Amino acid sequence: MTFRSTLLLAALVASIATGARAESFTVTVDETDAGTVSDGIIDGFPELAAKDGVPDFGGNALSVALKSGVTELRGVVEFPLAELAGVAPSSIAAATLTFNIDDVLSTFGPGTDFNGQASDTIYVHLYEADGVVEVSDYNETKEARTVVSTGPAAITDATLNASGAVTFTVDIGPRLAVALANGAGFLGVVWRTDDSPTGTSLDNLGEGSAGPPGARNSRLPFLTIEVDDTIPPPECECGDGVADPLCGEQCDDANVEGLDGCGSDCRYDTVLGGTKAGECLLSVALGHPIRDGSGAIVSPQVCRDGDACDADATAGVCGFTVAACVGMADPRLPACSGAADTGTAVAVLKPASRGSQATIRERLEAAVAATTVPGCSAGVDLTVPLRTRGSKQKPGKAKITLRAKGAGGKDKDTLVLVCEPAS
Repeated sequence: MTFRSTLLLAALVASIATGARAESFTVTVDETDAGTVSDGIIDGFPELAAKDGVPDFGGNALSVALKSGVTELRGVVEFPLAELAGVAPSSIAAATLTFNIDDVLSTFGPGTDFNGQASDTIYVHLYEADGVVEVSDYNETKEARTVVSTGPAAITDATLNASGAVTFTVDIGPRLAVALANGAGFLGVVWRTDDSPTGTSLDNLGEGSAGPPGARNSRLPFLTIEVDDTIPPPECECGDGVADPLCGEQCDDANVEGLDGCGSDCRYDTVLGGTKAGECLLSVALGHPIRDGSGAIVSPQVCRDGDACDADATAGVCGFTVAACVGMADPRLPACSGAADTGTAVAVLKPASRGSQATIRERLEAAVAATTVPGCSAGVDLTVPLRTRGSKQKPGKAKITLRAKGAGGKDKDTLVLVCEPAS
């Protein structure tokens, strides 16, 4: 990260010398930071690929462009958040994304001529990223967009030659706080437009995207983040019905019950089988889940006999509490607003109906049969015993597979429960 003032640098050096971190500081994340990646990704190009909503190739300068039915280019940047490690979401006093228009594109080649003006409107979407820009990131536009108007006057090469690069800013403070609360390592940005036929450069390459870096005072997009560690964290009250990421809430369903999709600690208690639209039909909730560093529930759930995740005090077995959630709204899946199909049916595929785990199946079947859609079943207390081989204890395992069918399609989720010996 690049610190932008001598005073700030002095404060940072002093804090390192005393073993403390500065209470307030500003961080700028730009293309000079290790981990910042960017690309321009195209859908459709004459004689190469159809304009069909499916991205085709990257390797282009950072721009937005659209010629309806022919080609579309979206700009993507992923910024690393490593410098904010250990910063509480509530300590983000302000955060701003800055980008500029430095050039108006005239054409990509035969059949892709534009009108010589910058896009009147540019849409900005944010997402939690992985630090690798892939062609599929073209479609990271599920989150609500920020609308940036470039008017009122049209921007052309002539106006840019007179004014220099034109700069725009977007407030990303609330979204950055959510990303930190979720343990995200990168914050991604997608730029796009629906203004056809326009081509707009967002980089620092100069006229025609071929000039020297920094032409006409332009630069690549960057983040400016103000951190104030003196801000007291807010008090969380489960039951304002709205999740507050500044105090670590992932969800808030206005109650303190568990096994209903949102746990008593205002974190999701469900395991998602995937991220496609069909995942709205079914998810599996756990009463005392094991989580990874980002707060997500892991699968398999590996519990050690007698430790904090073991809900059964009997030696030699581990206790788990499981529920099936059917047709629930889930903000982690943008397409999931809650299922209206009350006819969704859930079947238990595993464990088998015969054998040592047949009882688990029977109890799950009874629970899901009584489930009101949309909603979660009652919690089912299950035990997974250790295996014994001679004088040694070995891990025991149970595999639960549920399948939902309804007007919204099909969804099959599997959860593996493992019980390991105490030592």
